[in-house]
Amino acid sequence: MRILGVAVLLLLVGCTPVVEPVETPEPTQTPVVEPLEIPAQPAQVFDGDCSEIFSGEALSAALGQQLTRPTPAFLAPFSAASLEPETFLVEQVGGVRCNWAEPQPDPTVFTGFVLGVTAVPAFAVSAPEDTECIATDISATACPIDVTANGIRLSGFVTSDAPGADKLARVAAVEALFAESATAAAAPVAQTPLPGAWQTPSDCGDLVASVDWSALGAPDLQADESLGTDAYTSVVEMDLRGGRRLYTCWASSDVLQLKFSLLGGGAWMQDAVLAQDGATVVDVPGLDLVVERPEVGTIDIFDGVNWLQSFDYGDADAMYPALTAIVEALDAAA
Repeated sequence: MRILGVAVLLLLVGCTPVVEPVETPEPTQTPVVEPLEIPAQPAQVFDGDCSEIFSGEALSAALGQQLTRPTPAFLAPFSAASLEPETFLVEQVGGVRCNWAEPQPDPTVFTGFVLGVTAVPAFAVSAPEDTECIATDISATACPIDVTANGIRLSGFVTSDAPGADKLARVAAVEALFAESATAAAAPVAQTPLPGAWQTPSDCGDLVASVDWSALGAPDLQADESLGTDAYTSVVEMDLRGGRRLYTCWASSDVLQLKFSLLGGGAWMQDAVLAQDGATVVDVPGLDLVVERPEVGTIDIFDGVNWLQSFDYGDADAMYPALTAIVEALDAAA
């Protein structure tokens, strides 16, 4: 019986099917989504510090008039209302904007700047120097300051309505002070162009014409360009605007209204936009980052290293196909 049992066991073992080894498939790699790389703010002349250009004491002595930097309420480039690409045109080329005024007994009351200047790398602008004084609705006369020292160009206005003021002497005093501070400062270095930075077309019309608007039901969309200025816009800022590094574009048809401004390489302002009250990130296919700010009526689009802002947009969802088309046209030309 033991022999029979062993024979049966061997028979059963011999009938056991052979299991072939199963190849283990390679694990599927989950794509890693890299966060958007935000470019750094361009290096500014004087390290962006207005007190390195003029101290209040030196300026007061030179002009014979007590001056100070205005209260923060009047120097708020990151306020919601002014947080738009055209506001940061000077900073984008490595410049800085500074203002000085007489001390205000009431910080909520502002009577105008005595001195407002823009300092930029001289290689960023090409306009000839400005020397013509102008009348404004704020002061009796504003005379231009326009001087270059150590590769830095200073442009702006000084008012000459102080009692007994000699307008030419005031300009000369400011320019002499600037020559001293610029000589002591580091000379600006040309920026390396950012890969993918938008190269703004020659005008708004060229950009709008590069898009097939018939696909969006607006084949008759027409564009106009607004550069905008005021009495205190320095010749340097006007030169930068004229250089098409930034503009505000308006385009309209019976079914579509577009108003936007842009700044190639301006995505370094992304965190400032996201920090605003009411800023909401929305997902729009084809666009890297979209931020709606209903309180001020803007849509901010950050595409690669660039910044575009649409304003007075009405129905946001209806605007996105048009804005996406504009971004694609800018990307194609970069």
